[in-house]
Amino acid sequence: MNTEILNPSKETYEKCALVIKEGGLVAFPTETVYGLGANALNGAAVKKIYEAKGRPQDNPIIVHVAERGEISDYAEISQIAKKLMEAFMPGPITLVLKRSGRICPEVSYGLDTVGIRIPLNPIARDFIKECRLPIAAPSANSSTRPSPTEAAHVLEDLGGKIPYIIDGGRCQIGIESTVVDATGNTPVILRLGKITPGMIRSVCGDVRISFEQPDKPASPGTKYIHYTPACECALIDSHEPKFIEQVVRAEVEKGRKVSLLCFSQFEMEGASVYLLGNDNFEAASNLFYLLRLAEKNSDIIFIEAAMGRGEFADSLLNRMIKSAGGNVITEP
Repeated sequence: MNTEILNPSKETYEKCALVIKEGGLVAFPTETVYGLGANALNGAAVKKIYEAKGRPQDNPIIVHVAERGEISDYAEISQIAKKLMEAFMPGPITLVLKRSGRICPEVSYGLDTVGIRIPLNPIARDFIKECRLPIAAPSANSSTRPSPTEAAHVLEDLGGKIPYIIDGGRCQIGIESTVVDATGNTPVILRLGKITPGMIRSVCGDVRISFEQPDKPASPGTKYIHYTPACECALIDSHEPKFIEQVVRAEVEKGRKVSLLCFSQFEMEGASVYLLGNDNFEAASNLFYLLRLAEKNSDIIFIEAAMGRGEFADSLLNRMIKSAGGNVITEP
């Protein structure tokens, strides 16, 4: 199969919607990362997502719709969900709700819940509107790889496996949506993202955070390895320049190809340095992009930890630790 990258247009949406309606797959941009879409009402189509990504079938898939009014067609909306929908949808938030019978069970691995979100990206919403179907869409990458934030990343991982990629340029946020279980009286954050616990607390008055890895996870990103580059990776939990240089230099002296993703410019002979940005928001937007760039010529990648320990810093640090496979280096 030849994979084409298409510019967004009415003609593109019509062409790609036809693929979805016929049970095929299409990759499309959102404000968080690129998604790999299929008809969420068609179990055979959703199975193709798992096959294309090499994704474990007990890892649930988020469903995307274009309008708030569509959510009640596919799930039961709690009072907490209504508040969160009003405050944050469309946007980078996914609500886990009781699933109706219309959404195929393959989306949720047999659970009675489903994660639903409305992307903020207008290309995504226009495409979904043209499909006139709910779209099941995890990130459009091979399982365990860094999430794709450009059409070229999707092509790297899924070229030859899908017919079309809608090119929306770089994703603005760069990390996946916040996932919130809204089935009970208190919202429970299952995955951190751009919408922080404090933002949710300001709407609902209370919030819990759960990072458990159940046998049947209700959210993607809570059970399996995610976001890892094709080479060794480690997080340096320090902002002390001398310590960071010491860690990097030790690997350079072993003759290894070393890359450093950091917030400040370092001059280190024998190492490639990539700037994450001036703050955590820029770093989140750049993290997966830079991991894919650095892995092409590295034996090991070091990542400087998120700046500070604010709520969004925690979201970014979560992705950094997962990218490093839990390999964290701290000062002695």
